[in-house]
Amino acid sequence: MTNKVEREPRRPVYPTPAGLVVSIDAAAKPNIITLGEIFNLSIRNPVWIGIAVREANYSHHLIKEQGEFTVNLPTSTMLTKVQGCGRCSGRDGIDKFARFNLTPLPSKYVKPPIIAECPL
Repeated sequence: MTNKVEREPRRPVYPTPAGLVVSIDAAAKPNIITLGEIFNLSIRNPVWIGIAVREANYSHHLIKEQGEFTVNLPTSTMLTKVQGCGRCSGRDGIDKFARFNLTPLPSKYVKPPIIAECPL
């Protein structure tokens, strides 16, 4: 009889992926930011994730002001869209959903939408 050691995963996704984070302004207009890493802080219930956004970024202001955001993990086939969302600013009035042909869907728990094309 072997002695089984049960192990809990420490990081369910490694290396951690780039992600698209959606926040909203006071009028509920969504904005997408590309982040180079989305990281797990906890995998227990509830799952905690971490993001880091520079204070100078428009999305930092929106997240701080509204207190909510969604995290969307894109597929590798979305590389052009992911890069595009990271190269322009919603501060300039750009609708990144329209510009990059992405579909906003209502999220279940928060006001900012999720991105339909992202599987997670």
